[in-house]
Formats: sequence, C-alpha cells, structure tokens
Amino acid sequence: MADPVQYLNSLPMFGSGEGFKPGLERVARLLDSTNYKEDNLKFIHVAGSNGKGSVIAMLDSIFSRAGFSVGRYISPHIIDFSERIKWAGKFISREELKSLVAEIRPLVEQQALWRDIGSPTFFEVVTAAALLYFSRKEPDLVLLETGLGGRLDATNVISSPVAAVITTIALEHTRYLGNTLAKIAREKAGIIKPDSLVITGEKKQEPLRVIEEVARDNRARIYYSSQFFQVNLREQSLGGQSFEFVSGTAESHFAELADIYCSRKLFLPLNGRYQLENARLACAITALLQEKFPVSDRAVAAGLAATSWPGRLEVVRSSPPVIIDGSHTPAGIKYLVEFLQDNFSRDKRITIILAVLRDKDLNKIIDVLDFRREKLKIILTSSKASRAFHPRDKAQNWSEKVTLKPDAYLWQLTKESLENQQEDEVLCLTGSLYNLLEIRNDLIKLIAEQ
Repeated sequence: MADPVQYLNSLPMFGSGEGFKPGLERVARLLDSTNYKEDNLKFIHVAGSNGKGSVIAMLDSIFSRAGFSVGRYISPHIIDFSERIKWAGKFISREELKSLVAEIRPLVEQQALWRDIGSPTFFEVVTAAALLYFSRKEPDLVLLETGLGGRLDATNVISSPVAAVITTIALEHTRYLGNTLAKIAREKAGIIKPDSLVITGEKKQEPLRVIEEVARDNRARIYYSSQFFQVNLREQSLGGQSFEFVSGTAESHFAELADIYCSRKLFLPLNGRYQLENARLACAITALLQEKFPVSDRAVAAGLAATSWPGRLEVVRSSPPVIIDGSHTPAGIKYLVEFLQDNFSRDKRITIILAVLRDKDLNKIIDVLDFRREKLKIILTSSKASRAFHPRDKAQNWSEKVTLKPDAYLWQLTKESLENQQEDEVLCLTGSLYNLLEIRNDLIKLIAEQ
C-alpha cells in the first residue's frame, strides 16, 4: 500500500451521502474482527461543542510532564493526518499507520461483513485504527475526543472511562444533533456511562439540566470545574496569558490539593479568555484524578506553559498581525471578537476573511463578527472543502462592512490580502478548522518569505 492516508480519504466522509451513519455497530464489529483488547486502557472521554481539543492538549501536556505515557486521539487534524493519533509525545508514523490500515482494510472490504448495517465510514475506520493502536501500545491514559455528538459517535464504543468530560454546549450541527441546547446536550451527554465520574465546564442552565439528568440516570457522580478554582487573569499579550487559580468551593478533600494548583503564577501560550476556562476544566480533571494519576505543581505549571494547539487564535505574525482561528460557531466567533477587542485599539483596521461550511449558522456568525468598529471589513469567501458555503449561494441584508467574494477562493484571497496588508491593519482568517488545513502551512511559508 503506497499511502494509507490516500486510502482512508477514499472512504465516505462526513458531508457525503454515506459519510454520516450514527451508531456504534460498525466500529464495534470492526474492532471485534481484530485482536483489540480494551482491558488495560484507561480513557478520559471528552465531548462538547467548543474547547474539546484545547482541554485535551492541556491534559496531554500536564500528564506527560507528570511522567505518564499518554495516548491522544483528536479530529480533525490541522497540519498533518498523523496529529490525529499520538502516543508518548509522538505522532503515529506513516509506517505504523500503514500497518494498521493493511490490517483493517481487508475487513472493510469484506462486503458480507457489512451487508446488514452498511460499510464503515472514514471516521469509524480511523477511530478503530486509533483504538487498536492504543491497545497495543498500552499507554497509562488515553485522551479520546468525540467527533460529532457523543451518544452515537464512533468513539463511544469504549466501555466506562475514568472520566467523562463535557466542555460547553452551543448550537452546532443542528441538522444532526437537534435544534436546541437541550437536545444537543443530550447527545453530548451520551458518553456518560453507569457509575462513572463526570465533569463539565458548562454553566448555562438549559444544557446543564440535561447533563445532570443523564448523570443521575446513570448513577454517575458529577463535578463542575467552577467548584475547583476561580481564575484571576494577571496579564495577556499576543504570546499568551499569565494567570493564577484561587481555590473554589469543591469538597474538602479537593481543597487539600490547593497548593498544587494555587501556589504559583501560571502561563498559558494560548490566546483568548475562554482558554482560561479550558485550563480550569483541564486542571479540575487532574484534581479529580489525583489518586489514580497524581500530578505535581511543577507538572501543572510546565504542562500548561508547553501546551501547543495550532489554529486557535494563533498569531502567525505579530507585526503587522496575522491571526488564524478555527472558530465555526457563533459562540466560538464571540471569543474571537472578544480577543480582537482586548488586544487591538479602535484605531486599528481589522480585516476578517470568513469561509464557513454550509451547515453553519452564517447569519448569526456575521451578526457576532459585525462588532462596533468603524475600521472593520468582513470578506466572505469560500474554501475548497466539499461542504463549503459559496457566497453566491445566498445574499442577505448584511451591513456595508460585509463584502462578498464569490469568485475568489480562500487561499487566493488570503495571498492578495497579505500582499496588501497595511502596518495599521490586523488580518484575521476564521470560520472553520478545515480552512486551516487548507492554508495554514502555505500561509506560514509565505510570511517567512516576505
């Protein structure tokens, strides 16, 4: 097999007719047809609308610096496919991926195996490959990110995790998950297993009531990140933010851990105030699991300071500023706007290049982006993704700050904007994580050549 990624990319993907098949039957059957064993694996399973990847990146960094071997499964990737599957600080190699695909592909192609339930999708096959990989590497801990939803997501094939994490809930993928926060929360909360530990960063009452109800139904004990710590922001810049934790209202035996988390100033090289909420949730998870997976104050501080998570309010050039951000929901875009307002004075010109997928709430995204700045320009264009929204598809009564570019693709428009960027201008690209996969590497290379 020449290229395992080429084969995987040939499988039905989300957005195509056969690319979305809710249910656990196919990934379970695929794993049952291999020598996959879950007995020695301990999972932290993470679902939510925003913050999943950031929380996992922080946990990976903290637990690794505490001396644990960590497996990590995320989606989508930003730079290279190998980012999806990581073990002991290293991304899966092409040879390892090639070996896994060579083992799984014949099973996928056994038509008799799938006649009653349909063939596996791209995400189901990649998830099965990741779990099989971890079962052979046997890391101390596996950080597992859901793809879409939770209840019927392929990653939910695992048995009870050491912790089920639900970050926050926002309106997203409403066609598949439901059109209210409560319905979406019920899908995300589907990762909660009987008698498990649950922790959430959610504060809104509508989704929180559902998460609590599902936890009760499963006799699962639920915790809230806000119980553990309060966050005090000390300083922020384009390079990150300094902060400190103050003990919250958690039960007394967690209060005894305060010195681990609250004894020093911390630094996080990720931008956006929302990342402090993600840091609080990540550290609350480590506090909850201290008996099984102890971490020191040094591991916490060093882990947070070394966290890398490309494409989330990432400043790829500071002067003049170029920012790329994968926000794709109105809630995520709100954090982007907050960051721009916090860090750039009103005399700065701000140009936002926006490319979204068809299933996103474009009107609400633009409403949030169109904040009160006279020198704001929003350029709506299209990426090359199969599910991309094209500006010619729909014209709304947006403000004069919004310009449609139906005949220019994202990369073309980015190059032109970069060439014409002024010293007092902030250039920001946003709308989808898939945009970053399309342009990030070329953008960084182009900036380096200027």
